[in-house]
Amino acid sequence: MSEHNHYKHLASEPDSFYKRLLHQPIRAESLYLESLEPDGLTPEEIAREYEVPLDAVREAIDYCMRNQGRLEQDRQRALTGWASTGAPRLPQTSTYRYLAPKQGSSYRQCYVDQRMRAETLYRDVIGPNRRTPEEVADNWNIPLEAVYEAIHYCQHNKQLLDSERAREQAWIKATGHDRWPYAPRDFQPAE
Repeated sequence: MSEHNHYKHLASEPDSFYKRLLHQPIRAESLYLESLEPDGLTPEEIAREYEVPLDAVREAIDYCMRNQGRLEQDRQRALTGWASTGAPRLPQTSTYRYLAPKQGSSYRQCYVDQRMRAETLYRDVIGPNRRTPEEVADNWNIPLEAVYEAIHYCQHNKQLLDSERAREQAWIKATGHDRWPYAPRDFQPAE
């Protein structure tokens, strides 16, 4: 039986190993990731939350478990230029359409719409609860190109982002914000 016939609830995305649910803008990987959270949802809970058939959730999880290497290749290809997806290739210059420094901010990194740090969008794509650039754009109600710019910017400004994160962590520790009442009572700050 071919893969196409094997999954009756999944459809392929062009030029990608990603699959989405038929007649739904939901990627199979999104459902799979819901099951992996620290307190991951059961397939039944995912089906209820997304209002999709339980069989569709089971197929999505099965597909992602069987194709993790291929999905990771797609993710890496996406993060290095989106060559096959038709997304814009961004120049190595610092000229961006959607990113700019935020006036009055203590952060030197760029923001989208003067309201969210580029790194926030980047972490949404590569972090433990990663989402596709399309999902991030939809979640933040911003153009997809803004997410691509944020990813490009963060990949090319790692030193700046690392130094800002280190400065923020030092401030949190120095001001006691890593202890109660700013942090949970049982939180143990790193020494």
